[in-house]
Amino acid sequence: MTQDAWADDVPGGAARPCAHGPIRATFLQPLDKLRGRPAGQWLADFNEMRELGIKEVCLQWMQLDGISFADLPGAGLDANTFLGPVSEAASTAGMKLRFGLAADLRLVDVFQSDAAILAEHLAGMRAASIPLAEAILKAARASGIFSGWYLPEEIDDASLADASRRAVWLAHLKAMSDSLPPHGGSVQASLYITGGLGPQDAGQFCASAWADAGVAVLLQDGFGARNLADPQQISGYMAAIDAAVRAVDGQWGIVIELFEQLAGSPINDQPFRSATAPMDRVERQIDLANRFPAAIRTSYAVSENMLASAGRKARSLAKAYKSLYCGAG
Repeated sequence: MTQDAWADDVPGGAARPCAHGPIRATFLQPLDKLRGRPAGQWLADFNEMRELGIKEVCLQWMQLDGISFADLPGAGLDANTFLGPVSEAASTAGMKLRFGLAADLRLVDVFQSDAAILAEHLAGMRAASIPLAEAILKAARASGIFSGWYLPEEIDDASLADASRRAVWLAHLKAMSDSLPPHGGSVQASLYITGGLGPQDAGQFCASAWADAGVAVLLQDGFGARNLADPQQISGYMAAIDAAVRAVDGQWGIVIELFEQLAGSPINDQPFRSATAPMDRVERQIDLANRFPAAIRTSYAVSENMLASAGRKARSLAKAYKSLYCGAG
């Protein structure tokens, strides 16, 4: 990767960005504990991410279980405690935001329900997401930080294993894409693999999502969540998706998981718990992603696993990453 013009522009007092970093985007989960966080801390985090070569942060959702995080000034929504400071930090650091829409983590079991029940659930998500998108776009466009949308349902391949549910998902993606206000950005969704759907069918789903709805599907690589124990298995899915999507001149992507899951489904029935992954494993993930140069590369999640505010292991991973990819010790 060659140094680009973006790497020469260093706003907000940030250090010069990593010109050769393979990861250029990451996810950030809006959570209640982040409301009211000082603007200076957000700016420090965004400047750190920029130094690592991150150009875009995807806010995974803007409404979670019915609670809004879309508090941009002038949007007529909640008090300005989360998105306002985040947007200001992104703008100052010269970075873009991708906006997730409505998510409901209380009802994920519906993904394996009858197709009619799934369709009803997804229609409810669209009804919540479209007015949210309209309010966000009005404010975000004015600040120049908008890069596109993320549909936060996180599709699992077990849901797609049934042909009728697969048709419901494709219809949902198309209805969402068609209903979003004109925006000039891109639309992404994500998929994770547990073995419920074969590589060729997964590839065809991603190709159809692009051809029918203009949605780029991001494949979670599964190294952190351990959805597939054998990296060779996930590489087979990547190859099939890459071939199918390129055949329709489309886009797809890979989510590089920067964590190591310690507890929670599918490991056990305890609450989710994770630790920062070691650099040697992340390097293997990046090497795998590099086999597919046309794929969008994003990560989950730099904010929790590579910033100083996330602790010693995160600082260690960031240092090793910069040493390997950015020419910094």
